[in-house]
Amino acid sequence: ANHVLFFNRHQPYRVSHPVPGGDDCTAFSPNADVLLDLVAAYDPRSADDPDGPFRFTHAPSTPQSYLMHRRLFQRAGNEELSDLATAEGVISLLDEVIGAMDQRRLDYGQFDWLETFEPPNTYRGKYTEGDMAELYAGEVDAAISRLEDKGISLAAAMLDLSFDSNGILIPPQGYLDLVTEKIKNPEHLQPIWDMPGRVILAVGTIEPRKNYSYLLDAYDILRSRNVDVSLIIVGRLGWKNVDVVNRLTTHPDFKTHLLHLENASDRDLAETIERADCLVCPSIAEGFGLPVVEGLMRGLTVFASDIPVFHESGDGFCQFFDLNSPASLAGLLEKRYNELYSSGTSPTSNLFVWPDWKESTREFIASVLDLAESARKV
Repeated sequence: ANHVLFFNRHQPYRVSHPVPGGDDCTAFSPNADVLLDLVAAYDPRSADDPDGPFRFTHAPSTPQSYLMHRRLFQRAGNEELSDLATAEGVISLLDEVIGAMDQRRLDYGQFDWLETFEPPNTYRGKYTEGDMAELYAGEVDAAISRLEDKGISLAAAMLDLSFDSNGILIPPQGYLDLVTEKIKNPEHLQPIWDMPGRVILAVGTIEPRKNYSYLLDAYDILRSRNVDVSLIIVGRLGWKNVDVVNRLTTHPDFKTHLLHLENASDRDLAETIERADCLVCPSIAEGFGLPVVEGLMRGLTVFASDIPVFHESGDGFCQFFDLNSPASLAGLLEKRYNELYSSGTSPTSNLFVWPDWKESTREFIASVLDLAESARKV
């Protein structure tokens, strides 16, 4: 395979190919100022580090760049080119190589929602001595912190252990375990895992129809009975919410047994569902009630207010409570948690299956045909 390798100033190169001649290559060292201008045209951030403008270590050799290289090599070797013509040929070749690279590798700095971290290249990366697993894992921590400084929660992380100038990247021992832990449990999500006892989860904008006052009443009843529970509310601030927000933030249990995640990402919600022991939907009105479906699909026990829309999506799977009596919900929750404490586990149900597009289409067609048949009989 033909690859182009990039070395910054003072970076060593070692022969590491297992086959004799496998490391044979042509080395080009163009004028530094011209090179910096060329790289900066594709990656403006390279100007911040004149001694290390190449943030990429390698690139594939395209057919065009391969032909340009062979022609340049032959003509220069035969002394057919002047020094100036050779230098121009080298710059043209580099322009072709860098320009043909996957632009995602150069343009990722344009996206506020994406951060990069130093790959664990122990040969010629940022760290080549010391506890390299900790040092390179620290780069992941720094990237997560930069996202959080912009008010963005981590949604996913990708680690590419593909070809480098040293072959396949082999991370230092313990690195993957450290990175996995940092990605799985970033610092801003630690409070949800610190919630004591069994966790009640409620999802939805804080506004009147979501009926959070009712839920807080039920929570207070449970706490007055010394039931070891915590409550996590995931939802943005909506309208007419001052009383609920004040009650929440001034509650004696706030940030110990009560937690509000106002700007949760999809990943934050997924991890909160993983932490929860049940989901409560106390709404007095809903258009659809997506949290009910999400909770059931994730295997949570779902308690829902006794309104028609929740019966439509959760009948046979949800436990329904009386909206006129917070004690009704408190009783159901207490019974459930006594069962969990007796078994010592948090059993989940995977029986609920939401219809996919194919099944939904069949149901829709069947309904249309039924209506058509009814109309024909009339």
